[in-house]
Amino acid sequence: MTANVPYRLRVGDLVGRSLAVYVANLLPFLLLSAIAYAPGLLLMYVAVSSELAVVAVVAGVVSALAGQMLTGALTYAVVQKLRGESATLAEVVSVGVRSLLRVLILSIVVGICIGLGTVLFIVPGVILAMWFYVAVPAAVVERLGLDAMGRSRTLTDGSRWPIFGAVVLIVIASGGIGWLTTQLTSEAGMVRILLEYLVSVVIGPLGAAMAATCYFLLRVGKESVDAKQIAAVFD
Repeated sequence: MTANVPYRLRVGDLVGRSLAVYVANLLPFLLLSAIAYAPGLLLMYVAVSSELAVVAVVAGVVSALAGQMLTGALTYAVVQKLRGESATLAEVVSVGVRSLLRVLILSIVVGICIGLGTVLFIVPGVILAMWFYVAVPAAVVERLGLDAMGRSRTLTDGSRWPIFGAVVLIVIASGGIGWLTTQLTSEAGMVRILLEYLVSVVIGPLGAAMAATCYFLLRVGKESVDAKQIAAVFD
């Protein structure tokens, strides 16, 4: 394995290949996303019913963790697709379950780091988010623990601006869809919460697919490994 080969991601390549994977696996991705974000929806229902702000905060945290867990579960499907093969829903779930604990612990630690960085005038949080952008896929594919954070920092070095650009595009798309849904109803209660849940279900898998695709492209580009070598851990 050859490390530190000069390589820089292109925003168009990352977004385009992520969209291709997303569309090719649309139904199973949406199903898993609906399941992953369901606890957050339930907690938001409780928050609205009880009018407890703390429950709404917990719901937000749970939804953020759900996004990371979704990335872990979909990593296998993304890698398989990018090497020209397909993955069954059962296989995706199986890989997700096997990596569940380490992905959960990693997601919590990464979330705390980014959260603390965001409190410090936002910019440090953005920097940390780019550093650790492919930590979850690295944890799944390379079976790493918290050292996946360092692995992600190494892989993303030199490509963080393109990653940031791709993430901004996803955020803009998500915000645009979210704005459109708010125009569909004047309700401030469960109807709006349900619409926001549906937006998460649709956008969440795209974000997860992009993180896994980013990991794949960085491995291939920086370390000169091929798709079969990356996916060999699953064989």
